[in-house]
Amino acid sequence: MGSTKASLKEELEKVRRGESKQLIIVDMELKQLSDFPQNTDNSVLRQNLVRINFAHNKIPEIPSSLCTLENLEYMNFTNNKIVALPSNISTMPKLKHLYLGCNRIDTLPKGFASFPALEVLDLSYNNLNENSFPRNFHQLANTLRAFYVADNDLQRLPESFTRLLSLETLSIRNNDVTDIPESISNLKKLKEFFFDGNRLEYLPSTFGELYFDDNKQSILRGKDNPWTKMLKDEWSLGQHHVLQLIRSDEYKTFEKQLRDRSTRHLPPIPDKSKKASRK
Repeated sequence: MGSTKASLKEELEKVRRGESKQLIIVDMELKQLSDFPQNTDNSVLRQNLVRINFAHNKIPEIPSSLCTLENLEYMNFTNNKIVALPSNISTMPKLKHLYLGCNRIDTLPKGFASFPALEVLDLSYNNLNENSFPRNFHQLANTLRAFYVADNDLQRLPESFTRLLSLETLSIRNNDVTDIPESISNLKKLKEFFFDGNRLEYLPSTFGELYFDDNKQSILRGKDNPWTKMLKDEWSLGQHHVLQLIRSDEYKTFEKQLRDRSTRHLPPIPDKSKKASRK
């Protein structure tokens, strides 16, 4: 681990001298990356850096030059003040882990999902809604295993999420989602699904096609939703009981009746003006 007391300039020198392959400047009130080279072409940084961690600072933007680091595998900008991302961020050929939670991001650049190797993406605690994701987001289908988009402003689950066929973990907790699409059944590898704290009344019957039967190997979290009484009772008994109900003919009839309703009485969207991402 790099020293959190060292300056960015000092850490960069260690990388240049071949003494380190990582930059770790955490919780240092860093407000800008002016010491980071604006052009990394033909630089030892471009070849040597594998890991960057600038979490818990006050950085407002990620330099586009940082996105030219061809061997970077891990990048963490959790808990900064980032509003927008550089357009070339998805060109990093070896990036596997990208942590951007607890920022102020409200949209993703065009082509964001072109990462060739991304496995873990954390966008939690931002200001994203269903229209913030580019059309090509499903292109992450072959590599993305874990996707965290909790505590944002989603009111519906984008269909592109259900095309991420390699997903094993999905967290959409504490959004405003009112419906899970029927295509959720595409996510056959899903082992952990966190959707507690939304505005869901029911789940589609196709949800029963997912394999969450083994409580030791799978996790479903759906508390703090305005479930219909039928589902609320089953949630109190556990995820196995919920799945049994959803797979029943009785539930399919019940679901159709719910879908055919002319009006829905959902709780209001909570005031989010005091969220950290809005300040």
